[in-house]
Amino acid sequence: MPDKTTDSADRLALALAETSGQLNLSIIQSIGDCVQVLDLEGRLLYMNEIGQGLLNIDDIQPFLGTPYVDFCEGRDTDEARKALADAQQGRKGRFVGFAATADGTPKWWDVIITPIFNDMHEIDRLLVISRDITQQKKAAEVLAEREHLLRQAQSYARIGNWSLEADGKTASWSEEVYRVMGLDSSNVPGPETMWKAIHRDDLAEVQSSLITAMKTGTEHRGEYRIVRPDGEVRWITCKGAPVFDDQGSVIRLLGILQDITERKLAEERLRTSLQEKEVLLREIHHRVKNNLQVVSSLLSLQAMQTPSAEASSALMESCRRIQVMADIHNRLYGSSDIARIEFDVFVNTLAKDIIAAYASDSLHIDLEADLESVTLDIDAAIPCSLIISELLSNAIKHAFPGESKGTVAVALKQHGEKLHLRIRDSGSGMPEENHQRSNGSLGLKLVHALVEQLDGEIIFSNENGTSVSITFAGKR
Repeated sequence: MPDKTTDSADRLALALAETSGQLNLSIIQSIGDCVQVLDLEGRLLYMNEIGQGLLNIDDIQPFLGTPYVDFCEGRDTDEARKALADAQQGRKGRFVGFAATADGTPKWWDVIITPIFNDMHEIDRLLVISRDITQQKKAAEVLAEREHLLRQAQSYARIGNWSLEADGKTASWSEEVYRVMGLDSSNVPGPETMWKAIHRDDLAEVQSSLITAMKTGTEHRGEYRIVRPDGEVRWITCKGAPVFDDQGSVIRLLGILQDITERKLAEERLRTSLQEKEVLLREIHHRVKNNLQVVSSLLSLQAMQTPSAEASSALMESCRRIQVMADIHNRLYGSSDIARIEFDVFVNTLAKDIIAAYASDSLHIDLEADLESVTLDIDAAIPCSLIISELLSNAIKHAFPGESKGTVAVALKQHGEKLHLRIRDSGSGMPEENHQRSNGSLGLKLVHALVEQLDGEIIFSNENGTSVSITFAGKR
């Protein structure tokens, strides 16, 4: 695009030359810039009214005869001298410099200096056209500062930007992309350079994603490895969005690329740490289970050697309770989730084991299980299992006196954040005075204590046998 300041200077110089050296004020005043006429020594002879306004000059007289370079400051003075010398030798001089107005207002100027020829085709005077570019200069400085801050932010975040044309051959990279890739700017940005850098195990996936984005106008994104020239492997995340022409065709992809190696390494360290902790927790569950089984065996041996039938029975009940806790730890040890247990599966097995342990040839017990899929952590699973064990064993031992068969039922339901557990039998029913914690057996007192541990509620009912309903929070 032609430079408007240069065009104005050329037109004005030509017009002045055609007037045989007579200043054509109408032409000068038509220029919207500061127009000055200098003698061959570079001293001010004339300035148009618009120029006086731009420089905030109220009276031009004190300035007439002033060397032009005195209007400039600092090293711009040297630039002004060079431009004057060019014009004095018949050439066009130009520079961009700083010059304050008469009242000290800072301004930037784009200056053109051209010679004016007389009728003898000799240089008679010099024409200076100065365009106020202060606003453009400030805008450029703001833009440059923003670009600098953006480059800094991209450098700190290890983010670079890139573009890839639809022809698949033309591309551009920011400085940060080169840094992330470990390349210098002498490398031509483009697909071939990128393909060489991408880890061979990830290359096919990246190429397929880019081709699909170009063909379908969709976003490209992915995380993959690159191999730097020194052999170092780095992880990057790359995202690109399509740019369309007026016909809706993709003309290029614009995107960002970020080095995420530190994040990937941190994730790997965390994954390794979690695996180590999982192994440790499994070992803890295993050892706790083994220790509980040792205690259970010791109590069992003691029960067999105790002459008192009542004491022996109490010891065996303790063995059963300890075994329930050991079974929980054993299931957690063998589970894919070492923190939570599939409680519905465990309850079904626990109920069958208790029935098998207490049933006899003279008493047949049927089990009705209505269990929803529920997972519990160890803090809820152990007390809940002990509750079920106590209530089921109590029902089998006391609910069917003189009968040859009976039914016990276990129901486990999830209602919102609450779990509802119900143990029911078809027996003769529990005396109401035993419902109270203070009047019940050791097993029922233990049930009340465990319900409190769960922050739950317990309700007894004697309709068609005994029914015990317990409600507690499923997530702890």
